[in-house]
Amino acid sequence: MKIRSHSLSSFVQRTDTLYKSLHGLIKQYPEDALQPDDKIFNRILTNDWRYLKNDFNGPVEKRYADASKWVEALRSYHSDLCDFCIYTPGAAKKLDELPMHPDLPLSASQCLHRLELQFQVLTRWESEAKAAASDDRLARLRTGLQALLQKNGMKTVEVETHLSRDTIRDFMSGKTKVQEKTLQKLDAYVMQ
Repeated sequence: MKIRSHSLSSFVQRTDTLYKSLHGLIKQYPEDALQPDDKIFNRILTNDWRYLKNDFNGPVEKRYADASKWVEALRSYHSDLCDFCIYTPGAAKKLDELPMHPDLPLSASQCLHRLELQFQVLTRWESEAKAAASDDRLARLRTGLQALLQKNGMKTVEVETHLSRDTIRDFMSGKTKVQEKTLQKLDAYVMQ
């Protein structure tokens, strides 16, 4: 059994892959000329069109097999995403925000639309997580630097960090956005 590392970034990529593969299936197997009972993309998330694995031993059209593989990939993705949300602090309550659910009787076009929305939701979650991590880093740096300023004084901190008094004050006040290079210097100084 292959164990995957899950992150919001990996789910954003998997959502995009599911979208592209379903879009590719629709293009590869157009159903315009088929009889309604032979169409599968208008009811892809139902079991109406699927052969049960144990009850059918004959050849299966490739479009059925490919569609079935896609549905199984969607179910695996959804299960992994639910596990990720349940075991990630604060994310379990966000599960209701997700538009795509494999148990809904959706058509392929509805799946595409919902996967697109899900991609946007997951991308937003990822950017919020990155912003929160950045805020945590800045708060940690400010706390550490404040302690060093009180202990050593501004003049010593200026010399040891190779930063100007104004840059240090701007960082401590949070009034201006500090460059990454400056943050790296402060990080190295506070963590020593």
